[in-house]
Amino acid sequence: MKLASTIGIALGASYSGAISLGRIALTQIVEPAVLEATSADLIFEGSDDGTTWHPVYTAAGARLRIEGLSTTIARAHIMPDIKDLFGYAYVRFQVVTTGSETPVVQTAARTFKLKARRVN
Repeated sequence: MKLASTIGIALGASYSGAISLGRIALTQIVEPAVLEATSADLIFEGSDDGTTWHPVYTAAGARLRIEGLSTTIARAHIMPDIKDLFGYAYVRFQVVTTGSETPVVQTAARTFKLKARRVN
């Protein structure tokens, strides 16, 4: 079963709200048509309680990242490897400058669409 929802980044913030994973696996994130950046990536953090956050790394030791967001059109991105998020009760993402971990604060609220599937 496929699921869809939305999550936002508030005005003046660079982090999304917390996404409760429960028994779902994120499969796709659709970025909004406008982002406050000339080039941007998303990096991920995980949490057991939705309060204390830790950077998520891939099995190869790199930050879990979706690269090459468009800043002028809405575009869907497939999650790099959903296994990297297994074990976390919550996840959130941050808009950063391409290739870095420098936050990109949004000058307006932004809404991302999330697509997921149930896992057993």
